[in-house]
Amino acid sequence: SEAIHQGRANRNEVGREVDVTILFSDIRSFTSFAENALPYDVIHILNRYFETIGGIIDAHGGYIDKYMGDGIMAIFGLDRESREHHAVLAARAALGMQESLVEFNAYLESHFGHSFRIGIGLHSGNVIIGNLGFSRKKEYTAIGDTVNTASRIESLNKRTGTSILVSDRSYGIVRRRFLWGKTYKTRVKGREEPVIVHELTGLA
Repeated sequence: SEAIHQGRANRNEVGREVDVTILFSDIRSFTSFAENALPYDVIHILNRYFETIGGIIDAHGGYIDKYMGDGIMAIFGLDRESREHHAVLAARAALGMQESLVEFNAYLESHFGHSFRIGIGLHSGNVIIGNLGFSRKKEYTAIGDTVNTASRIESLNKRTGTSILVSDRSYGIVRRRFLWGKTYKTRVKGREEPVIVHELTGLA
């Protein structure tokens, strides 16, 4: 509610630094679908998809920061009343998003003969949040290295063939609450040091 209120405020907000978990997700097979579907169907399916995963993000206390084509960025940790750590909430949301694809793909396959796979990346850390943009089109958003790293981690799913990757920092907070697959140490664009990421596979 705070994010929504500040995002709509018609005034300049002073930026502040907060500790959050950033979630990025992206549809892996969207381009091939869009190339073979009517424009109306593309918008219909995207809205149905966003409605599905948006409800899961919202149910776990996440704030949808922005849509980027078929991608989405969400912030966990803005709800100060939550007793659960934002990294735990983000990890649960990621698993819920993955699970929701089963029913969603059943609809997509029956109507369009297609199915989606998604990649999700999570990273926890400090960000600067506030209203940014043109005076008549400002958005409440987060910026900083944590955001960039979360985005890079999401893209690593393509290289590793995984669905959900969690940064080592987030993993250290939530590792006992979930089940894990492989661990990867690799370089990502924009960072000199290699990053360590862990494959999230389920609830413990």
